[in-house]
Amino acid sequence: IIAFARLYDPQSFHTDPELAKQTVFGGLLAPGLYTLCLSFGQWFRLNNWESFGSPGLDKLRWIKPLRPGDSLHVETEILSLRASQSKPDRGIVIFRHEAYNQNQELIMTLECTDFVRRRPTPASSGDSTENSTGDHHG
Repeated sequence: IIAFARLYDPQSFHTDPELAKQTVFGGLLAPGLYTLCLSFGQWFRLNNWESFGSPGLDKLRWIKPLRPGDSLHVETEILSLRASQSKPDRGIVIFRHEAYNQNQELIMTLECTDFVRRRPTPASSGDSTENSTGDHHG
């Protein structure tokens, strides 16, 4: 957490445990982008597809901070899947991503669109919904 924060979010409540105790947070907490990176790492390790990138994230919210020693549990729901009209070897997936701590408290949510390689064999048409979960200890 501290090494990441020193590079990308150098605020005392992320980088200095003693100064962090004196803030309104009462202790060290992870930068939101650190939590996002951990959760995306889980997502991509769990799902076996090739991404061609993303046009962006929507509805990103940090509800509660991730703190040293917390566990991170990720749940992802596929909201929609469709074939790309302009690139038939690619699909467009929209998913909702939720991260929870060890107390099952929601700490982060987002929606994301991703461009992915389609499977070589045609899949059934229409939208589908799937769930993926994973755990990470920070």
